[in-house]
Amino acid sequence: MANSLLAHLYSRIRGSQEDVATISLQYIISNSEVLRSEFNRIVERKLKIELNDDIQYVCQAIGENNERPDMSGRVGQQEVVLFEMKFYAGLTDDQPLGYIKRLKQNNGKGLLFICPEVRISNLWTKVF
Repeated sequence: MANSLLAHLYSRIRGSQEDVATISLQYIISNSEVLRSEFNRIVERKLKIELNDDIQYVCQAIGENNERPDMSGRVGQQEVVLFEMKFYAGLTDDQPLGYIKRLKQNNGKGLLFICPEVRISNLWTKVF
């Protein structure tokens, strides 16, 4: 019997709202080929890149400098794109420069912040 979203999350709901949202998104796109394909198309349009259909999404992969983006998209062992959820939390010291450095070192293609529309202007001023 397939697990429901709530059953999948039950043992993992210990972190922030961003963690719950990230785990939920990763679970949904990892378990539906149609949703993953549409998610990939959205990412491609936003970042103006092309993604391999074999991309797999994982949560909170720790990097060499202990940076931990919320989600990364990988083809094999290569990280192609990083995602940071910003519903409530502020930016950390690694965001975005540590993530961009990580992407450059691995020939990655982009970093995407996922946030409510009301947070865009506030985050934008802190990123640049």
